[in-house]
Amino acid sequence: MSRRKDVWRLLRTELEAVAALRGCEPHQRLKGAGSFLQVEPRLSEQALSQMQEEIGVELPDSYAQFLTEFGNGFSSSGYFISGVLSLQEATRSICWDMRTDFPHTAVWTPDVESVSDQLRPGEPERENVAQWMDWYFDDAHLCGSLTIEDMGCGYYRQLIVSGSGRNQLWENLPAADCGIVPTMFQGAIAEFSSYYEHAIEQILKDLRGRA
Repeated sequence: MSRRKDVWRLLRTELEAVAALRGCEPHQRLKGAGSFLQVEPRLSEQALSQMQEEIGVELPDSYAQFLTEFGNGFSSSGYFISGVLSLQEATRSICWDMRTDFPHTAVWTPDVESVSDQLRPGEPERENVAQWMDWYFDDAHLCGSLTIEDMGCGYYRQLIVSGSGRNQLWENLPAADCGIVPTMFQGAIAEFSSYYEHAIEQILKDLRGRA
């Protein structure tokens, strides 16, 4: 058993224990002093395999183990997250190529009002604002990623599934004029397990009354 799979199993056991104390099931909403947690039923290995075949991409192990060992997504409040979409929700509206490497390795924040910065490859002249905006919001900038969290206000968190950043978390923020930037955690680009494990651990502590 991998360490990550073991961690997700332990967190699932903790979730079930908290639910039992409340006299409810793990998939029902659990409320704490400052947060709530509602976890979807776990995804079967067969369903995971079938969906990976449909999208043509093998998902990072940490995310796959989360789906099968902890739950097929969850909703929550607090600790800088709103939850993780179910795999079905995450794959429902994909209109970019997940098999192509994610194109970003650093913060990507082109500015339509700036005329001093050098144009990036493929970037239209800023004087043609309509064309520039079409390029800025083009879904091609999300290739190699999967939208796993709706952060609200048109902001989303992406899990990188193809390329050198595989398993990293990035934030899709064009709606805020902030481009596409990495999610930072403990001084580095966040990875799926470390970021969401920490959040869920804190929420479960809150639900236990220990926060």
